[in-house]
Amino acid sequence: MPRMRLGDMLIRAGLIDEMQLNAALAHQRQWGGKLGDILVQQDVLDEMMLWRGLSRQLDVPLVSLTEIRLLPELLAALPAEMCERLEMIPLARDDRSITVATSDPNNIGALDEVAFRTGLKVKTVLAPARELEWALRAGYHGERTPCPPPRQKRRFDSSFESVATAPPSGALPRSPSRAPRPAPSQPPGVAPAPSQPPQLAQAHSA
Repeated sequence: MPRMRLGDMLIRAGLIDEMQLNAALAHQRQWGGKLGDILVQQDVLDEMMLWRGLSRQLDVPLVSLTEIRLLPELLAALPAEMCERLEMIPLARDDRSITVATSDPNNIGALDEVAFRTGLKVKTVLAPARELEWALRAGYHGERTPCPPPRQKRRFDSSFESVATAPPSGALPRSPSRAPRPAPSQPPGVAPAPSQPPQLAQAHSA
């Protein structure tokens, strides 16, 4: 069975359209990089929207590697060089199978290589590439830096003022934090100016 391309999977999942895919592919041809990363950088997709969509399309469970303990005895099943090259990491095994997390469960060649080396049936779960890179560094190289957060799609508003100055829903507009000006002092013996006639004030308030 031919390997389905990422762009085709995303279109089939309804996450992008042909125009967005073509723009991302043009960027990839000129500058390189992974298609999924480009779509996130171009604010076409949220990072986690991308991985949840792929999980549904491929029918492969999506896991969070930051919530899984990486056991040394499991990591020993596959060498670091191999896991970094194939972009996967072992998470569990029994007498018959080994479960690996990968950012590309459609890479049949990589899964066959793991099966050949271990002599076990290979099961896959999907993990974001960002988390996978972090887990490889933490598990095989002992790095203790926290996993970077997922990149979210930026939200743009056509009216800057509606975002920058609008009060929260249900909240009263805040007055400027400026002290009130003192009333001008009147010279001795001069009466203050008469206030606005009531009928004029009512007309203004109507």
